[in-house]
Formats: sequence, C-alpha cells, structure tokens
Amino acid sequence: MNSLPTKEQIREYLISNAINKMVEYTMEEESLSLEQAMDIVYRSQTIQLLQMPEGELYVQSPAYVYEMMRQERCFA
Repeated sequence: MNSLPTKEQIREYLISNAINKMVEYTMEEESLSLEQAMDIVYRSQTIQLLQMPEGELYVQSPAYVYEMMRQERCFA
C-alpha cells in the first residue's frame, strides 16, 4: 500500500523546488556562479516569506516567486 505524502512533505517539496528555480533563474539572468546566485536568493526577504507556512507563497509558481525577489532587489 502506497502512502500519500503529508501536507508538510508537499510544502517542503514546493519550497525546495521554488528555491532551486530561483537560484537557476538568478544564475541565468545575471550570469552569476551558483554560489553567487545562492547568496542572493538566501539573503532575500522573499525566501523568508516563501518559508512561512501561513503565507502559502509556496503554492505560487517558482517564476512568480522569483519575480517577487527581483522586485525586492530593484527597490532595495
């Protein structure tokens, strides 16, 4: 019998996927190394919002979350 993933497992998967894509998009758009892109993503306020379960930002597409981070950086 297969057990279904829990809501927490799904949330963690979606957050991880969004972070991976945000790093990838940052590397591509800004021609940065993996380390540089990770530094940008992990220092953003957007990632803090993404990881808040009550905000449910993690249900949005990774592209949407990345665009939020881009806007954050433009106005910082």
